[in-house]
Amino acid sequence: MSDPIEADVVSHAGAGAGAGAGAGKAAELGKLRYGWFDGLLQGHVGEHAREIQDSVQRLAALGFAEPDLRIEGGRFSVLLSEATLGGERFAGGKPEAFVAELETLLDFLPPGQSVESTLRCTTVYETAATETLFGIAGGRLRPVSRTRPLREADHLRAPSRGQIPLLEGMGRGPMLGVLFLLLLAFGLGAWQSGYVDQLLAPGIERLSTELDDFEGLLRLDVEKSWGIYKIQLRRGARYPAKSSEVEALLAKRESTKAQAAVRLVADGARVWVQLRGSDGKVLSARSAELRPLLEDPAAVVKLSLRGRIGVREIRLALSSGTGAAKGKGEAKTPTKGDK
Repeated sequence: MSDPIEADVVSHAGAGAGAGAGAGKAAELGKLRYGWFDGLLQGHVGEHAREIQDSVQRLAALGFAEPDLRIEGGRFSVLLSEATLGGERFAGGKPEAFVAELETLLDFLPPGQSVESTLRCTTVYETAATETLFGIAGGRLRPVSRTRPLREADHLRAPSRGQIPLLEGMGRGPMLGVLFLLLLAFGLGAWQSGYVDQLLAPGIERLSTELDDFEGLLRLDVEKSWGIYKIQLRRGARYPAKSSEVEALLAKRESTKAQAAVRLVADGARVWVQLRGSDGKVLSARSAELRPLLEDPAAVVKLSLRGRIGVREIRLALSSGTGAAKGKGEAKTPTKGDK
């Protein structure tokens, strides 16, 4: 039998708190134990890729989730990490600010284009739980809230073991069954989201680095941590710090591609870092602005790229090589785990 539902359109503050009801209703539910945001938001990038990325960074800074932003083929997707926060931390973090920033992100999307959302906020109280679904209509958030009975899955999301009453007294057989299902669900989700691909990515000792036309102009250093390649870019031995040095380098380079690399570095523009497979195909790429190197000889430009199983080379390039939309977001060629 389905849960009884109380549904109504809620304000931003109510949606942010995940309650979908006023203070009186919240008092009936008892103490707020914990809550979380989850779901996926996706749509067209338009001309505001950088603004979308900045907005997602502000969402992450609020601490309710770790948004995973991906941009490819003129579209973007933001997947929330489903981090569970205790009641005091959840309420004290001003969840309404998180919802307001989601509204700000929508302002940067091209008008008239479809936007899909499965974003949701769930809060677990002593006697019941509330869910707020964030639909999209007319380019704006349309939150709808309901109050429902507690479920076993709610208790499994508790921040500490002491808050899982439905598992207390459970026999070893059922407990192992629950754990198996959880591991199976986690493994499937990790594969589909690309995290298996990321964690099995080769170490830096198995990779080659290619600076191509940026050889001498820039220096590239790489570290790997938990499947993430952490890239650092610095001035190279032949970095053109003066206009006369720029002209001298241009005079020595015959191809327009090689000259473009000099101009890019001299202007502090964006350079792309590509991850390539053994066949030379670009698996993913991310861009970084070199302007800090203009202002400070000791500056370091940092960026990170998700690892991929088939990576064999890290290369500096003038473009992403994937045909992705402009912007500083990560461009990827999808694999089976990404679909």
